[in-house]
Amino acid sequence: TITTLLWCSGTICVILMCIEHWIIQKKPLPSAPIFWLILLVGLYLRWQEIVLQGTVPLSLQMTQQEYFKNAIAMDLFSPKGFYSGLFSQDPFFIFLIKVIGQLFGFSPFHVYYVTFSSSVLLLLLSYWLGLKIFQNEWFSLIGTSFLAFNQLLIRESALGLPFGLEACLFLLLIYFGDLRKAG
Repeated sequence: TITTLLWCSGTICVILMCIEHWIIQKKPLPSAPIFWLILLVGLYLRWQEIVLQGTVPLSLQMTQQEYFKNAIAMDLFSPKGFYSGLFSQDPFFIFLIKVIGQLFGFSPFHVYYVTFSSSVLLLLLSYWLGLKIFQNEWFSLIGTSFLAFNQLLIRESALGLPFGLEACLFLLLIYFGDLRKAG
C-alpha cells in the first residue's frame, strides 16, 4: 500500500497543479525545471522521513495511536454520524484519516499519509501564494524551496500530527480570500 499511496500523492500533486493553472489562472503549467526539481526533492525528502518514522512501532507513538483508534471508531453512517467516535482530538483530522482508510484500507500508515499529503500541498500553496502576492516566479520559487528543504517541516510531515493540515487550511484561506475586502 505504501507504493500505491506514493503514486497517488504524485498524481494528486499533478492534478492540483493542472486545476490551478488551467482552470483558475487559465495559463499553462510552469515549465521551469527548477520548480519541478524543488517539488520532487521536497516530496522525496518527506517520503524518506515517513519511511524512517515507519520503523518506530505505533505502540510507542501515543498521539498517532489515539488518532488511529479514533478514526477506526468513527462511524459516519451511525445515528450520531460524524461524532460517533467521541474523540478528544481534532475531528476534521480524524475524519480525513477515516476517509483515506476507507479508500485504501486501514493501517497505521494512513495517519502519516494525511500529514504527508498536507505537507506536499503546503509546498504547492506556498508557490501559488508567492505568485499571487509578489507576482514574481523567482520569489515564489525561493520561498517554496525554503519550505521544501526545511528540516523541521520535513520532520513535521512524518509525525502524524495535524499541524501541517492546519497550515494548509490557513494558506487556502489567504489564497482564495481577498483580505482587503474583509476589512
